Formats: sequence, structure tokens, C-alpha cells
Amino acid sequence: MEEHSKEYELIQEELKDLIYSKKGGLRERIYDSMYRLFIANRAIKYSFLVPSSDYLRAELLCEDISIESGYIFTHTDLLNLLFRDFLINMRRIPDHHKIHSELAARDQRPPLICKNGQEQKVHNSKEYIKIEFVVNRRDALRVEVFLADVNELYPDTPFMVPDVIQILYCDFIKAYRTGGMKDVVNRIISHLEEE
Repeated sequence: MEEHSKEYELIQEELKDLIYSKKGGLRERIYDSMYRLFIANRAIKYSFLVPSSDYLRAELLCEDISIESGYIFTHTDLLNLLFRDFLINMRRIPDHHKIHSELAARDQRPPLICKNGQEQKVHNSKEYIKIEFVVNRRDALRVEVFLADVNELYPDTPFMVPDVIQILYCDFIKAYRTGGMKDVVNRIISHLEEE
């Protein structure tokens, strides 16, 4: 498992591998095909910070879902559900403008300040909890390519994969906290039963 945070690192790796795969003879192409199959199934780890109060709220929601459903439902399951939903929507409606607008409107992340030309988060580290999330490399690459296209259209407000995961999580918890989601426990349980 690898942790990625550099801009478009997966795209750069993929492009480098594609260029390399076009060179060489049969043996090199067979080796390259096996290597590409191996790395396609690799897991990529991302991390982000959330307010500890939101983390606690999500933890209790996951516990409620576990109690009501009889399934063990964790933060990881919640993140997987949110990320998978984003992927499905991205595939069904690949509207770059709409997705950018939705991400920008739903962005509930902690504010940033600029200090010496570099962005820094404004927070007391004791008030935030680091969440780690593991994504299949191919899914992470798919989202990264899509976001690279979106970021070309909107260079002033770029989004990276960990940003999307953090936005989805923070927006979900805010909607849950403010009553914007009705019957969320039963809806998630119904979704789990469908799988």
C-alpha cells in the first residue's frame, strides 16, 4: 500500500508505464503486462483531517448502523460508500462543470491561510483527527484523471483525490448533523442489504 499526495502522481506513473510498454520486444511486453496487472490491484492510501466532533458524530452513526443492521459498519465502510457513490455519479454523468460546482458548493473543509506563499491549515491539531482511507489504484487513477480535466477548466480551485474524499465525508456529516438527511440509518442499511 502506498500513500500518495503529490499532484497527479498516479497519472505520471501510468503515462511513464504506457511509454515504456510500447518499447521492447515480446518478452518486455509480457513482463510489462504482468507488471501492469500487479500494480492495477495495488491499494493507495490517502489521509485527511476532520474536526474531532465530526469524527465522533460519524463514529456514533456507524455504531447505530451496526446495531440496527447486525452488520459491522465502520468509518472505512462509510468512506467506501461515499467514494463508490461519487465514482458511480462520475461515470453516469461525466459533466466536469457540474461535478466541479457540486464539489465547490459542498466543500466544508477547514479553512486555509497563506503564510510565506504556502497554504497551511488553520486548526489546533488536538481538535482534529486524521482519517486514512485506502482506495483501489485503478479507481484512484480514474478519479485523478477526471479531476485533472476538471482542474484544467477551473485552475483557481483545483481538487485532488484526497480533497474529494474529505469533501464527501465533511459534507455528509454536516448534512447528517443539521438534519439534511432523513432516515439515513435505514437508507444505508437498505443499501447494505442490496449488496
